[in-house]
Amino acid sequence: GFALPNIFETNYLVMFVVIHIIIFYIKKYMSNFYENKKLHTIVLVVSIIGFVGTIVVLNYLGLRVSGLEESMMRFSNLQNPFTVLIAFSSLMLALNKTFYNKVINEISILTLYIYVIHSNVIFINTTGVEIAGYLLNRFGVDNAIISTLLSSIVLFMIAIILAFVYQKTLEKLVNKLSTKVSDCYDKLLDKVIKIFEHQ
Repeated sequence: GFALPNIFETNYLVMFVVIHIIIFYIKKYMSNFYENKKLHTIVLVVSIIGFVGTIVVLNYLGLRVSGLEESMMRFSNLQNPFTVLIAFSSLMLALNKTFYNKVINEISILTLYIYVIHSNVIFINTTGVEIAGYLLNRFGVDNAIISTLLSSIVLFMIAIILAFVYQKTLEKLVNKLSTKVSDCYDKLLDKVIKIFEHQ
């Protein structure tokens, strides 16, 4: 997908699930590799430098060289190997360290909700585009990197607040409804299977 983005494509949810499945496999069947904190630290540092380096270089060139404007965000996607390795190595390090921090634990519980709130297609294609356009017009092209970073932090904080409110208000109701829907689906599926078995 990184080499041929027009042919192969993924999305945030698929990558979220795939990375976790890979790590859980390694945790269960490759204990020596899983516990190698030094290797994971090196991979994390190199990946961060590589990711930030490519983004900075492309943004710098895109803002100053005519014809490269469309290539500025070429590598800022989940198919970038640096992005995958950052997620992979940081999760490996986190799983190898036992610690308790109430704020971090609360945020980690909300991770999937945060994703659904700020990375869904509806938000990205409507509000997200308008926000990006406003920031570009308000702060100018020269400050695009800083305004993007600040807007990402603000968006993340808003997503955390909304996810927390959802968790404390609607989550139990939605869980009950989804359980009922799932049970009805299972019963219907069993009936369909029995019908085909009798034929």
